[in-house]
Amino acid sequence: MDYYGEMFQVTTSPWGVAIHWENSAKTPPGQTVPNLHVGTVRMSLETAVALALALKMQLRNYEENVIKTQIPIAPGVMDQLAGKKE
Repeated sequence: MDYYGEMFQVTTSPWGVAIHWENSAKTPPGQTVPNLHVGTVRMSLETAVALALALKMQLRNYEENVIKTQIPIAPGVMDQLAGKKE
């Protein structure tokens, strides 16, 4: 199976981690609809740590050896990840 998700939410508990993937719903101007749920991936805390490290290593390698620059992240996204209010 192959899925694409452009948004995610991570929840943790003493028993594990869940990553909830969503896509934006296409909406006519002036209307709001809920995002489209793509799926949820659940894993142990240990697997989540290994996944985070693997992603960090892969992305760092891609930036340094392929594109020779950092992948741009919008400031609003960084603020949300840091828990700041916009």
